[in-house]
Amino acid sequence: MHIKIKKGLDINLQGVAAKPQSVSGLAQVMPELVAVYPDDFPGFVPKVSVKEGDTVKAGDPLLFHKLNPEIKLVSPVSGTVKAVVRGERRKIIRVEVVPDPASAQDRLMFAPAADFKTAIMNSGLWCMMRQRPYDVVPDPSKQPRDIFVTAFDSSPLAPHLELAVADADAELAAGVEALKALTAGKVYICVPEGTPLKPVAGAEWVTVSGPHPCGNPGPQIAAVAPVNKGETVWTLDIVTLSKIGQLAMKKSVSPVDIVTVAGPEVAHPEYVKTVAGADVASLLKGRMNAVDGKRRVISGSVLTGESVGENGFLHYPYRQISVIRDGSDVDEFMGWANPGFNKLSTKRSVLGHFFGRRRFSPDARINGGHRAMILSGEYDRVLPMDIMGEYLVKAILSRDIDRMEQLGIYEVATDMSVSIRLRHCRNLSIPLNLNCRKSCARVWTICAVKWNKEKISKISIQMKGLKKQLERIKPHFMPGGKLSSLRSVYDGFETFLFTPNETAGVKGAHIHDANDSKRTMIIVVLALLPCFIFSTGLLQERPNSRSGI
Repeated sequence: MHIKIKKGLDINLQGVAAKPQSVSGLAQVMPELVAVYPDDFPGFVPKVSVKEGDTVKAGDPLLFHKLNPEIKLVSPVSGTVKAVVRGERRKIIRVEVVPDPASAQDRLMFAPAADFKTAIMNSGLWCMMRQRPYDVVPDPSKQPRDIFVTAFDSSPLAPHLELAVADADAELAAGVEALKALTAGKVYICVPEGTPLKPVAGAEWVTVSGPHPCGNPGPQIAAVAPVNKGETVWTLDIVTLSKIGQLAMKKSVSPVDIVTVAGPEVAHPEYVKTVAGADVASLLKGRMNAVDGKRRVISGSVLTGESVGENGFLHYPYRQISVIRDGSDVDEFMGWANPGFNKLSTKRSVLGHFFGRRRFSPDARINGGHRAMILSGEYDRVLPMDIMGEYLVKAILSRDIDRMEQLGIYEVATDMSVSIRLRHCRNLSIPLNLNCRKSCARVWTICAVKWNKEKISKISIQMKGLKKQLERIKPHFMPGGKLSSLRSVYDGFETFLFTPNETAGVKGAHIHDANDSKRTMIIVVLALLPCFIFSTGLLQERPNSRSGI
């Protein structure tokens, strides 16, 4: 079976890790600290199985599900429990384990279970699967209609998952047989077009092509067999399938995961071998660019990952670390007037749009402010499912459950991250003859030569002084200030002079379109100028006063 995803968006970023020929020569990163976060597993209600100072072996349970004690999260390494970190109201944030260098990478060993379903729950692999709808840890009491296995990740800077299972044909076959016992339906394996993987006996082989999010389970399920109300479908990736096969064949699981350390701020993007939950500092050591400015370290994709900082940990699904500029320390003067040759955008008002094959280096600024949601059709342009995305988001914001169900909430999870990346502003533009890509670059170079470094430096100092003055008077316009009634006037003036340096949140989409409403409206004004000039009669032929005509 072949499905082609037509809607979506591929985002080209700098710092892509080169795909290795094999995994045998990859660098091995031994973390100094490992952490397991129960919040990475929605629907898992955690209770602690260990306490600080306990010695654990690889595969020993650290946490178990309060409502179903057989579902466990296990230690990926052998070592000592350093801390059980709690938050407000004693909520369990994470369990930290210090690896024992002598035996930290032992295989995860498990005692025999009554049946293989229980063995999967005891091994921690059960939590690596997801149940649709709601994208939560599967409920063991429910039998899924089908099980979908995705063999690739189409998000930016993502690793090639087939590398981890290149020589695991037997494990994949054993994993499929194990999953077939859990469902009365079919097991689908969705692979990219041109994959080197061979079809697995007992599974439905589906080839997928198209832009991101074609690698997400949501579009694959929607194209093959959509989820209806009252039905459940389980999803997992092919690496987890291979580990389930290892558990079936050898009663043990390898703790090693293949991870990419990539992004515009990484000097040497590469694939590495490490363990689940490794500390980020160990993975980034010696790989970062030596530049000033704040960075954002993301565990996962720039579209769906979590900002963890350089002292954070690798979160589920333990596949990639992405590093970009944060942008909160950038004061861009009149950014809406910048031609935007090096800016990532889907709008023609930003010239970077016409350099689509170029790789960009965006930061985490949202490139705008908080405004009311405009139904502009942006979501529908890149959402591959037959769903009215903007109306669905409005239903979610208003918590209208009946409306969510009608609009297809059961089919989506992280599949709308590309839509959220786009800005909600009017897609108005004037035709630009950018057959002259070289001419634009030439003009830009000439301008740069004319402005020598000293003048640029003076302007930069003046702009910083202006920014400081704005920051100095800003408290007067905030709520409670003497001029709070003029806050909107101040905001308009400030954002006219400087692009807001507010950055994206900790979770969700970390990069946004470079277009903003000011740039769009300026394009509207420029497009209306010819109409204005013709309407005033300035270009009409005037009578010859001498001849009297």
